[in-house]
Amino acid sequence: MFGDEFKTTIECPCCGKICSIAIGQTSHNGILAWYESIICHNCGLRSESDDIGFPPEKIRLQLIDFEGLWNVRLENIKSQMETIKVIRKAFSIDTKEALRIIRNESKVIYSGTREEAIWLMSLLKHVGETPLIQIAR
Repeated sequence: MFGDEFKTTIECPCCGKICSIAIGQTSHNGILAWYESIICHNCGLRSESDDIGFPPEKIRLQLIDFEGLWNVRLENIKSQMETIKVIRKAFSIDTKEALRIIRNESKVIYSGTREEAIWLMSLLKHVGETPLIQIAR
């Protein structure tokens, strides 16, 4: 299994018949990655897509529908500077936006797929923080 994986059926983009699709997401050594695999037994289509970073929104939403929305909470920040660095790099945002995120009154600094939550938790633990992940819905 490739981190979190979800298998279902969709309409084939080529022939319109029902085909199989598998989507997945994983993180390893601080790198987030995703993939999509489509196989149609009717027309023979075989399509593979993958990349590092966040998946296309369509795939993210399918993963969230499958496994729920997950939150990353950070109750007590040990090093604001290190936490801001992690968040800035992870989400490609500026310092002001990262500061706004960590000052969130609810202490939820991110909501996304399960694997994204695990990935961010790992990055934050690497700099000495103690984030918690929990299912939001």
